[in-house]
This record gives sequence, C-alpha cells and structure tokens, in this order.
Amino acid sequence: MKKFYKYAKIILLSSVAFLTACVQIPQNEIGELSSVNDKSFQERMIAVNKIGAYELKASLGVVSQNPSARFTMSMSFENRKPLNYQMKLSNSYVGKYYTIKRFKKGLIVQEGGQSITINDIPAFLRENFGASYPIDHFSDWLKGYPSGNIFAIKVDLKHQLRQFKFTNEDNEVWTIDYVTYDQQQMPKLMVISNGNQFLRIKINNWSIQ
Repeated sequence: MKKFYKYAKIILLSSVAFLTACVQIPQNEIGELSSVNDKSFQERMIAVNKIGAYELKASLGVVSQNPSARFTMSMSFENRKPLNYQMKLSNSYVGKYYTIKRFKKGLIVQEGGQSITINDIPAFLRENFGASYPIDHFSDWLKGYPSGNIFAIKVDLKHQLRQFKFTNEDNEVWTIDYVTYDQQQMPKLMVISNGNQFLRIKINNWSIQ
C-alpha cells in the first residue's frame, strides 16, 4: 500500500506541478449581505437539499504553500446519495486516470488496474493530496448546500449562498466560498480552503437527475 501511495503521489503532484502556474485563487467579492432568514434564500436551500442524484464535470486545482502539494486535473463527479458517490480525476497530458469511490464503510481508489480500499481516509488524503479535505460533505457542498458542523453563513442580496465555515473533528476550520453561479443558480466557481491549502473547483457542466 505504501508503494501505491508513493507512486500515486509522484504522478498526481510532481508530473502536473508545472500546470499550477495558471491556477489562481479567485477573490470572493461578496458585497452587501442579506440575512440567512431571507425567505427566498430559505426556499432555495430547501430546493437544493432535495437534489439527490446528479453529475457534474469540472476542473480542479490545488494551490498550497507547499510546492510539492499542488496539482490540476479534470474531475467528473457522480452523486447518488450522501456517502455514496464516485469521483474521477484525470490528466490527459500524463495519461493518468483515477477513480475514487466513497461508501459508508470507506473509500476505494482505482488506478491503472490497481484497486485499494482506504479505511483511514484522513491519513490517505493528507499523504496524497496535502490535506484532510472534508470529502464526506462534498456531495452537498458541490450543489451549494451547507452541511456538517457549519457556522458564519453569508448570503448576498441576490439570495445566494456565498460563504460558510466548517469545523472538523480536529477543530480545523475550513472556508467554503461560492464565487459565481450559472444561469440555473447552480455553483460554477467555488473554493474550499483551510488557510494553507486551497481547492479551486470550476464546474463546467451540470446534469441533475
């Protein structure tokens, strides 16, 4: 397993490090704020929460203070229900493709014919992606619904969710920024960060089932 970690990390981080020069962290200029009790916002959150199965295609970029923990890849995300989703990461330049499947009992990572089950998910994420991303909430956060141990929700005058903060079990605070939305009011550009590691997600296509 250590051999797989080392190999995957070299490919994911080192082979595509040169691409990060074009990855910039967008500024979330929120402007004036509305109330989280705003009726239109509450109605929107109810509708978003009802979205179950969906698929999206996006570009994913990690920017870190640690140069060895930076990369960019294409991402496709298929959600079925909470803690049951599949995420594919690919970089056609180096010809590498990864599939990450999340289930309630753990995480399965597939690459090049290899498949391993991850039980210690935080350790795996730290070793291979530079930080223990709160991936258990990704299926909600990607569609624009704040879940988990959240606080400091910010809503703009367009009744859109623009930012909230999340605290994990280690009392680490993550900030989730929604920079832009598409014409269907679904997230288009978002940033997930802990102050040292920034995950930039630009969603190019939504398919809600």
